[in-house]
Amino acid sequence: MSRQVFGRCLVRAVMILVPGSCLAQVMNVTGVVRSTGDGRPIAGANVRFANESGSTANSVGQFRLSTAAPGIHQIIVRALGFRPRTIHLRVERDTSITITLEPYIGTLDTVRVLGRFVTVTGVVVDARTTLPVLRSQVTVIPGGATLGTASGRFSVRVPASELTMLSAEGLEYLPSDVTIDVTTDTSIVIALRTDSVALRRIGIQVARLKNRSHAMPYRIDALSRDDINRSAQLTVGHLILRRLPVRSVSSRWPYYSGKCVFLDDRKVSFEVLLGTASETVERVEVFGQEARMIRVYSRPYVADLERQDELRPIIFMGNGSREVCE
Repeated sequence: MSRQVFGRCLVRAVMILVPGSCLAQVMNVTGVVRSTGDGRPIAGANVRFANESGSTANSVGQFRLSTAAPGIHQIIVRALGFRPRTIHLRVERDTSITITLEPYIGTLDTVRVLGRFVTVTGVVVDARTTLPVLRSQVTVIPGGATLGTASGRFSVRVPASELTMLSAEGLEYLPSDVTIDVTTDTSIVIALRTDSVALRRIGIQVARLKNRSHAMPYRIDALSRDDINRSAQLTVGHLILRRLPVRSVSSRWPYYSGKCVFLDDRKVSFEVLLGTASETVERVEVFGQEARMIRVYSRPYVADLERQDELRPIIFMGNGSREVCE
């Protein structure tokens, strides 16, 4: 056996024996949360990456977060009796930081603990349109429990007559905090204002997707968020069916027989798009003379693209005897 052939075999053997060597490296963000007033650690502070679950600081204010995605991360910090704070941190390796919060005078009053719980139901809405904010989330402080609100509505049990903060946020919106002290079951509305900085950052990522699609010779249709909103279709799947060439659509299930369907660069069946709400989609691209490849990008996915230096290239050959796409 030649040295060259032996070397190739050895490399393959190592790759088989050590599969973890190709896995993404997990990076840790550790630190402590302190008060700007006297520097004391803030026990129970909630620290997390935006739109993700997080960590509750221990009795000496220490916390730990983990991520496998290098780049700039938005970290949100909240604690009862302190003004919330959002910081942007570039994470390329294990990092240690100290975060300070400003005391919020007048927030903490005498608390009466009655040993029972009440139910707080509510909805997170857009402050301008008053429509529910889909895929928003509410964090309960103290405790740090995070409620996912796919429809914008939520329900949570809290101690009666005990000061509780509900912190709501959504993609493209500024976070909003509501402090409650209730004795009976209560309903509330939390309004979120648009975050213009987040919108600009998403716009940059949309431009990157456009440039990638323009490099394909077979692109025939592309829908922006405005196009999707004007369609008034409940799901992106039904919207696409209305715009596909007649030859590529069946009048009964399965409506679309193509195999090159992607949601967030992940291959899926077309039925998945029939269950994907239009409000959660940022962009749609259709390729090929008979719409043989469909690509749909959700808003959270597009927002997260800023962590990627390079977008994965599109491969599509849909005019031959077989479809090749990825």
